[in-house]
Amino acid sequence: MKNLLTTCLAILLLFACKKEPKEEPNPCCGETPVKADFGMMNGTSLTLRFVGFYPDVAFAREFITFKAIPEDPEATYTWYLGSEVITGSTFQRDFSPTKTTGENNIPITMVIRKAPNKECFPNDEGYDSITKTITLVDDYCDYLTNGDFKVLFTGAADSSIVRVRNWDVMYPGYFTINCLQRRPTPVGFDGANKTDTIWSSNGSDGAEQFYSRMIFPQRSSTIDAIFNGSFTVNPNNYDVSAHYQIFRRDGTHDAYKFKGRKIN
Repeated sequence: MKNLLTTCLAILLLFACKKEPKEEPNPCCGETPVKADFGMMNGTSLTLRFVGFYPDVAFAREFITFKAIPEDPEATYTWYLGSEVITGSTFQRDFSPTKTTGENNIPITMVIRKAPNKECFPNDEGYDSITKTITLVDDYCDYLTNGDFKVLFTGAADSSIVRVRNWDVMYPGYFTINCLQRRPTPVGFDGANKTDTIWSSNGSDGAEQFYSRMIFPQRSSTIDAIFNGSFTVNPNNYDVSAHYQIFRRDGTHDAYKFKGRKIN
């Protein structure tokens, strides 16, 4: 019995002292091969400064900003737009002359060059390119963010219809259609104050409207104005989502979220 206890104790000590082999970190974890990609967005560098960069798929015939995704300080970028050759990770061009020429579906190519990580990607040549098409629309009523949307507000039992129109609004219930002005008018966005029946609207207080997204400013002092949020239409399947706040006369604000689909 004594020998058996001694043997068992020795085995326990052996396993207790045995160390698991230390797993060395993977040096290629998080590394990626050289890959070209970029986004396009209506606006200038000033727009990006105050709104942010939200790549889109179609654009008004105005300034468009082109930006590498991601911007790598160790890479060099070359762009080919028509006869132009442009360098740098980002630039902007004015497409308002196409209002006269009618030019559309313009190809643009970006080439990225960077010293490759041969240890992780032995076949990487340190070079990649991508070509995309600049699709232009003639007026803001052609935006996906203009139309009718069937949505369900968070916490609501039934769905409802919200609308976005490009109007010149004189006062609630009186408006004129203006597809050449980027003045989006949200209708029915206030879950506590339904306004669809009289085609009244909520102010957007300087909202930035793009083809598939509206960005509401961070702050607002306008009563019943929408602010601090966004409204997005997925260009692939027309699903919509939104989150924003509405300022009230008593100094409070309500927060809203909804999801749904574009129906018109």
